[in-house]
Amino acid sequence: MEIDFVWQMWVTYGFILAAVILFSMERLSLEVSALAILSALLLFFYFFPVPGDEGRNLLGPTALLAGFANPALLAVLALLVVGQGMFQTGALDAPARYVADLGSTRPGLTIFFTFLLVAVISAFLNNTPVAVMFIPVLATLAGRFGQRAPKVMMTLSYVSILGGMTTLIGSSTNLLAAGVVLTSHLPPIGIFDFVVPGLFLAGIGFLYSTLVVPHLVPDRGGPTIELQGSDAGGGKQYIAQL
Repeated sequence: MEIDFVWQMWVTYGFILAAVILFSMERLSLEVSALAILSALLLFFYFFPVPGDEGRNLLGPTALLAGFANPALLAVLALLVVGQGMFQTGALDAPARYVADLGSTRPGLTIFFTFLLVAVISAFLNNTPVAVMFIPVLATLAGRFGQRAPKVMMTLSYVSILGGMTTLIGSSTNLLAAGVVLTSHLPPIGIFDFVVPGLFLAGIGFLYSTLVVPHLVPDRGGPTIELQGSDAGGGKQYIAQL
């Protein structure tokens, strides 16, 4: 007799919905919420297993935790470490100051070239840490040139995503897709295999994000200012939203 496990699928959807609610409410930290959902899934499929042809639980702890050993996930984490290292060491302070000084008399051009720099770096680093690294840079530029921070932050998010999709290592989604290709015994995806269509789409999206999106974002919030402490010469920037 064939056993129907549809109800377990719906319970799994319930866990996913609970995770989304917990993440959005932020009553608990993201780490606690994630561990709670993972623990609940492990317990659920321990008491209500999904047996295979040989009677083995198809969704046991080994199967549920296999994703943590995925090479694509490890590559994403490694890129996050690299990005955090560049942020903590101030490796991008000098390029940011150079771009700011290059167009000090033309604020629009300065911010445009900063976005272009973000897109280029995002192609070779994971786009998430790149966006995080450039938040204080663009917030400072926006405050210096009298522009609202939300207008540049939205564009920052878009251009980092667009730059990251041009190479294999620029986006965690690309890395995960490449991992699925390898496990499916298909020819591996190279780092520059989709750079041509990626550049075409990224170019169109970049122009739209930099020229159109700032005019669509509502003008709200106070001005952004740069607070510099005693170590301002070291390149550390502290941003406050008034």
